[in-house]
Amino acid sequence: MAANIEFNKRTNRHSFVSKKELAWHKLGTIVEAMTSEEAIVLGGLDFEVGLEPIYTVGQRLDVNEVKNFDNVIKNRPNKLSKVEYYERTTIPNKYATVRLDNHFPLGVVGGRYTPIQNKEAFNFFDSAIGEGHAQYETAGVLGNGETVFITAKLPNYIQIPQEHIDNYLLFTMAHDGTGSVMVIFTPIRVVCNNTLSLAIGRATNRVIIRHTKSAKEKLENLDKVLGMTNTLKDNMNNSFKILQDIIIPDNIIEDLMIDCLGLKVLEDKGVLSTKSDNILQEAINYYQFGFGQKDFQNTAWGILNGVTGYLQNIKSFRSDENMFNSMFLKNGSTDGAGIRQKTFDLLIKMKPKIYSLSNVSN
Repeated sequence: MAANIEFNKRTNRHSFVSKKELAWHKLGTIVEAMTSEEAIVLGGLDFEVGLEPIYTVGQRLDVNEVKNFDNVIKNRPNKLSKVEYYERTTIPNKYATVRLDNHFPLGVVGGRYTPIQNKEAFNFFDSAIGEGHAQYETAGVLGNGETVFITAKLPNYIQIPQEHIDNYLLFTMAHDGTGSVMVIFTPIRVVCNNTLSLAIGRATNRVIIRHTKSAKEKLENLDKVLGMTNTLKDNMNNSFKILQDIIIPDNIIEDLMIDCLGLKVLEDKGVLSTKSDNILQEAINYYQFGFGQKDFQNTAWGILNGVTGYLQNIKSFRSDENMFNSMFLKNGSTDGAGIRQKTFDLLIKMKPKIYSLSNVSN
């Protein structure tokens, strides 16, 4: 997200903070440890958001006509010009979300929209998780404040043979009207920082709260977040162990990768397009030679991490913000999160068809 991290002129630094060992890039402030209050300040999230009416600028008015209009804009374009007056028409039920520290407009919202302040939203970590139990890893601001985020490392983790997986909560919020408050449970494979955020069974990996009058009340009652993380941790632990035991022969890996990545075969030729073939080769290369992949060749676990590793470390995105949105906030069939989920769903269904090691090609 380096390309779109805010540079705050008030503090004269980028609005991003990270623990030393998990710095996402060289921008921002690097610290050894931080509380939620410190993360909010160091990450540049210590601003509030308000609502301002939206209006149009109508016809220019003669100074003698001004008294006949209820809504008038007084305008002085520069010091050398005379004062001019224009008719103003307010747009009903539409408001601009505005940063109150610099009055920068962030987006347009409807009348039901209720701003949630950063401190109100992010302080839930200490109350819901328990102060001192979560370690705050990153916090930052994207764009001009349209999106803010904070991540906290949870005390529990997933331990499966030859793998240690840390568990995180990602809390993100949009101030421009394009998204909700979102809390996402996201395990991270320690060896390569691959995100394994998945919805398993009836559990979901995210809680969504819309910007309405009841939002603050819902934030104060996020006990289900803890239940969500514990349930998902147990489900993922079992599922990841199963994936390690599912053997995938060499002769089906290519077709499986094509299905997982949703690559298109040219109907008239029966082969992949050049673009799709390049994607396939890059994904297979990561599956074979990526960080931590050596011990999981010919397993469903290796395939899952090969796909996620390709998406996060190899695939090109227009910006780091687009990658963030694709991997966490969007869930379409072509988004990173959607592809990751589809890959898991395809692989876990292979459980009844565990292949014998004797069938695996050398």
